[in-house]
Amino acid sequence: MDFEYVEYGNKLIANHMGLDYVHVVTEDCDIWYAARKDSDSVFESFYSYADIPYHSSWDWRMAIVRKIAESGYAGGVLYALRSALIEADSEASYVAIVEFIEWYNCKQKESK
Repeated sequence: MDFEYVEYGNKLIANHMGLDYVHVVTEDCDIWYAARKDSDSVFESFYSYADIPYHSSWDWRMAIVRKIAESGYAGGVLYALRSALIEADSEASYVAIVEFIEWYNCKQKESK
């Protein structure tokens, strides 16, 4: 996967998972980061979108898979994800998650 796709996909997933966005401005950079909060609402982790490990970590990816599974959606839109998980295909599962979220976001816009 190329850098732009990873950055796009990770941003899409982070948004779907409800990560907060933090704008960091220094002399050297002006970057938006995704951040997770601990129970005291203090930022515990910062990630540039390309560095969020959704594309490289099964642990991170399974959190979104769990959220998708609990959403109640079924059928064709989940076929690619189901197949990728059965085959333990890391890249295909990531792409299927991104495609599901794109589909989900379109459905949400249509219902408004």
